[in-house]
Amino acid sequence: KNTASSYYTLSEFLDKIKETQKNKDNKTIILYTHDKNEQHSYVNAATNKGYEVLELSGPLVSHLISKLESTNTDIQFVRVDGDSIDKLIDKGDDAVSKLDEKQQKKLQEMIQSEVDKSIYTVQTQNMSSDDLPILITQSEFMRRMKEQQQLSGGGMQMFGDMPESYNVIVNTNHDLVSKIISEKNKKKRVAIIKQIFDLALLSHGMLKGEKLTSFVERSVSLIK
Repeated sequence: KNTASSYYTLSEFLDKIKETQKNKDNKTIILYTHDKNEQHSYVNAATNKGYEVLELSGPLVSHLISKLESTNTDIQFVRVDGDSIDKLIDKGDDAVSKLDEKQQKKLQEMIQSEVDKSIYTVQTQNMSSDDLPILITQSEFMRRMKEQQQLSGGGMQMFGDMPESYNVIVNTNHDLVSKIISEKNKKKRVAIIKQIFDLALLSHGMLKGEKLTSFVERSVSLIK
């Protein structure tokens, strides 16, 4: 079933997406979500590009899609929060960044200094200016390995015992990101970073407890 609640067999779905969802390596990319409401911003980014997204949930999903990929080597399943949409279905058309290499490195260092380095790795990407300023993503491979290990209860302990880790994808072409570079006042710059980072966490369902309260209070103070 796709996110529009239409049902397909695998062959029907592959026929539907074969023209639009092929990457530069000629693989057909099947996008999926475990919860279309929880991952709405990621699903929306995909459907805005005209892509189809399947709804796949349950403890056996990672095993199922790994099996399907092993028997159909020209397809690949990727969850919508695995990377930016242009990287999930990489057509090889790289956007040009507003920022030069030096500015991107400086930006990366600024944001990395404000997040937990043991959990988050900051990366820059040249995305559309209409895309979100920051995305929180998680490696498809690592997430699958952890899920499969947790389900089996044994084997692959190296994956199951590893702490959760995420990528912070910074959109170098977003106006708010450019503002981080141009802002001379450190306090204001840090406030922008915290706000857009928390917005990214919120869209990923990861902003809770004390951090959520701080975000709400900060948001109210910005509106005043």
